[in-house]
Amino acid sequence: MNVLSSYRDKVKGNAGGDPKELFKISDELRDDILPYLGIRLEDKGKGQDSIWKFEDKEKLIKEREQKIAEKEKKEEEKRLRKELDLKKKSTPGKEWFRVFETDKYSKFDAETGLPTHDLNDKALSEAILNKLKKQQNSQETKYQKWLKEQAQ
Repeated sequence: MNVLSSYRDKVKGNAGGDPKELFKISDELRDDILPYLGIRLEDKGKGQDSIWKFEDKEKLIKEREQKIAEKEKKEEEKRLRKELDLKKKSTPGKEWFRVFETDKYSKFDAETGLPTHDLNDKALSEAILNKLKKQQNSQETKYQKWLKEQAQ
């Protein structure tokens, strides 16, 4: 009963306030408080009544912890993707192949940064070198754009 009394007080305290805050308070009750009391509250959707059920408290707590772990994993993956994206944007064209494609090439031209040999130490053909030059130019364009964004 104390839980519902506390919930009511929070809702009353937010009366006339931000509707998003009311959703946050309700989600907190559903996700963080009721599972510890052995109660599952299921939202059925817009315009439909929610359903509550008594269930094993340990099961609900475990489900809650799994949800939290999944959310943290997704956030970490998102952070790593952003970090990699930033690293890609901030890498000059001349360094691109040495940084991101060392698993494909064994030797690089000191001046241009372009690969000269594959992993088997076989010299790259002219057609492949032309393709790599285009990739390098594309990366240099992205890098210059990133530099301009940083200067602002």
